[in-house]
Amino acid sequence: MIYLFRKEMKKWHSLLWVVFVCLAVGGLSMGIGFFYADPRMAAIAKVNGNTISAKLFQQKLGIVKERIDHLRHTAQAQGLPVDLFLHLSGLGNPEQVALAACVRDTLLQLTVDSVGIQVNQDLFNESLLKSLPRYVMSADGTLDENAYRGFLAHRRLTTHEYEDTHEEEMARHAVEQLVSHSGHAPDYVLSNLYQQEHSRKKYAVVKVPFERFLEQEKKAEVSEERLMSYFKAHKENYREPERRLARYWSVTPEKFEAEVVIDDATIQQFYTKEKDGLFRVAPRVQTRRLLIRRETGADTKTDGRKRANELRAQLMGKPDDFVDAIKKHSQDTATASGGGLIDFFDKGTLDPAFERAAFRLKNTGEISPVITTKEGFELVQLVERIPASSKSLESVKGEIEETLRTKKALREMKSAVSLAIRESRDNPEAFETFAKKHSLKAHNTDWIARGETGEDEFDALLNEHMFADKRKSKAGTFTHQDDLVVFQVKETKQSFVPPFEEVRKKALNDHQEANADKKLLAAVDTMRQSFHQEKKPLEEVSKTYDLDVKTTGWLKLANGEGGDGLSFSILKQASALSNQQQLTKAREEKDYYLIGLAEIEPADPAALAGSRKRLKAQQAETGKRLSLEAFIASLQRHATIETSDKAPIRGADFGSQDFF
Repeated sequence: MIYLFRKEMKKWHSLLWVVFVCLAVGGLSMGIGFFYADPRMAAIAKVNGNTISAKLFQQKLGIVKERIDHLRHTAQAQGLPVDLFLHLSGLGNPEQVALAACVRDTLLQLTVDSVGIQVNQDLFNESLLKSLPRYVMSADGTLDENAYRGFLAHRRLTTHEYEDTHEEEMARHAVEQLVSHSGHAPDYVLSNLYQQEHSRKKYAVVKVPFERFLEQEKKAEVSEERLMSYFKAHKENYREPERRLARYWSVTPEKFEAEVVIDDATIQQFYTKEKDGLFRVAPRVQTRRLLIRRETGADTKTDGRKRANELRAQLMGKPDDFVDAIKKHSQDTATASGGGLIDFFDKGTLDPAFERAAFRLKNTGEISPVITTKEGFELVQLVERIPASSKSLESVKGEIEETLRTKKALREMKSAVSLAIRESRDNPEAFETFAKKHSLKAHNTDWIARGETGEDEFDALLNEHMFADKRKSKAGTFTHQDDLVVFQVKETKQSFVPPFEEVRKKALNDHQEANADKKLLAAVDTMRQSFHQEKKPLEEVSKTYDLDVKTTGWLKLANGEGGDGLSFSILKQASALSNQQQLTKAREEKDYYLIGLAEIEPADPAALAGSRKRLKAQQAETGKRLSLEAFIASLQRHATIETSDKAPIRGADFGSQDFF
């Protein structure tokens, strides 16, 4: 397995350090010069003196950009402004997000080191396999080491780097889990939650519509120079993804079985090898049982074990009396009248203790010592034993032939497919020849981009393998249900940014929407400032922008639905308001809402008792996230975080990020 070398290296850890130190001393000057020559190891930041290298930052940035690409495609597919969509997702500045994630991981790793957390090797192996993409796994569920090495090579990582990083991630996750479950909900918090859910409230609501600001932007003139500048700054938002066109065939072993011949000698050889294992017939025994319950009666309280031992002493040397003793003394109503006979059975059928006693008996008529089973205390007598045997060759010949034919057909199928893949590198028509030879039906895909799949499992697998690690070969295979699917990428359209003229209309619309959103947010912040700092009533604040204040009817969060123009998600946020001096903002789609409290009818505090258990569980889930955020924030407040002039951003906000 791939883990073996890693595991053995840990055993040699101490000895290797001695060797490394000797080598380092011998080549100190050359080693120093070489080490600092690698720009990937340059420090871009330090956390409590611990270096964040450029290489680590680039790895994190790559993850962020992968997510941005995915979200960009999602936004484009839904016709949403890409910049706005990324901003709302917290990915407006990918460099800052990546650096903040590096700082967060470093702080957590320092906690791991100080606590001394170690990862169990079996759990690590299981987690590592789950973290890998499906295409690096063989059809039988084991790791394909060649595919694994290719997966790492594409990411410019060694086995040690990838596995050590994964182990560190597991340790950090353990800290996160520990902190997340440390929260506690005091009574006053539960009381506030209950009031939030069950108080009846009327809300004063100002809707600030996005469309109003967009209309204003559409009336404004936008120069070609300004629009071109916007396009250049955001051209990646208009990039068309790489698309591929492929042909694929489903290959089954049945296509090759007709050509497979299994002779008698091969069948005999397989039978000889497997007859004591695969074709073994387990031993079986027939017995009698005498059962004494744990208590023979409610009045006498006679000990069942003592009674069973007494009966055994009476029967020793008198095996023929066992049937009469069963009929007279056994408390098993199902078998006593028939002499306690238990027909032939093999292991794994009855009570384990009963089976062990039965199969230990060697001679017919032999009686076991008293045993304890779930039903009580028992004596077991052997009636007859059928020893283990093997099925005859004649009875399993057809089964063996079918098995060998299927296995050989599968091997030949894989061999033929592998040969066709190799030949296709020099001869693109090799697959067509292969398909005609084996009468395979060809299927063609549309032009598809990475990740463009529906809910169909096959389409998802095909897409994943077509775009796996920018494969050098244009052909490949994967398994789906019982078929081996062979595909060949026929054509590729490279990713490109369309000329400005082709996307001018969309760029203009995006520019107008981006400006409208900025002005919308500025207006909302201005109104909130007037309300909170200048103490202006909401009616006066709203008139500045010619907006109306609407008062809802009585609403209660516990009803589980919104009302009077407020969705349930907005109502859930507004329900936290407890007095008329508070104002909250909420966003739904592109519009903003400013919400204040108009009236309130508090809930009866005495009714809290019936909801305490549910609220405590609900708060525990919320508390997990809040506890972790507070813990990370505390680590950051007490940490010394420095950025060098090589950092991609200076003075970055290292607030807790939740993207990884």
